[in-house]
Amino acid sequence: MDDQIMFVMKVDPPQIHEIKYSLREKPSIRRIYTVKSDEGKYISLKLMDANQDYILAHMFSANLMKPVIRVYKRTNSFFSIGHVEFEYIDFIDAGVFFKFINVHDNYFVVKTSGFFSVYKL
Repeated sequence: MDDQIMFVMKVDPPQIHEIKYSLREKPSIRRIYTVKSDEGKYISLKLMDANQDYILAHMFSANLMKPVIRVYKRTNSFFSIGHVEFEYIDFIDAGVFFKFINVHDNYFVVKTSGFFSVYKL
């Protein structure tokens, strides 16, 4: 069995741990995705997705009082900072969904109860 990758998101301060695991060896952290200045300013929400190049993380900005999607570049060094961040709606929506279209392309879909769009990184 080849090595597998799993992502674990911490809530506060927001961090994503990229964990490598296999049947042959213990799990190990490959990378940590974080922005040092996030503590107290952002809280991770429940959604996250990844492809071969990027990770999408759903967060709430305490400064803006809005949800945002943070994008991390997976090809950076062991400790990666945020690549880009964007606001997509002005309120918390329980029906939010986002997902990369596939693992090789950098297109992803964002859907809320009243909004649908496709983005390219």
